[in-house]
Amino acid sequence: MNIEKDIQEYILREKKINPNPWLVTRIMTRIETPDQRMAPRWQSAFLAASILFAVLLGIGLGKVYSPVSETYAGLSIDDSDIEGFAYFNLESDE
Repeated sequence: MNIEKDIQEYILREKKINPNPWLVTRIMTRIETPDQRMAPRWQSAFLAASILFAVLLGIGLGKVYSPVSETYAGLSIDDSDIEGFAYFNLESDE
């Protein structure tokens, strides 16, 4: 029960703290008047150049890419190769 008592005391102490009366006014003023800063020209130019570079790099890599040969020698579609049914077809086991 000591924990509950400590919690209640903490809550009562927090309620007794007097807040700054102009805090709400300053916060509301800051919210109502947004900051109208303009980005520097070099920053905008750098962003545009970076996007252009990324697009051109993607196009270049897409043209260079050549898929692996399209032979399916390793692909076994016949289930008898996978399961080894030839073993069960041997007549010597009957």
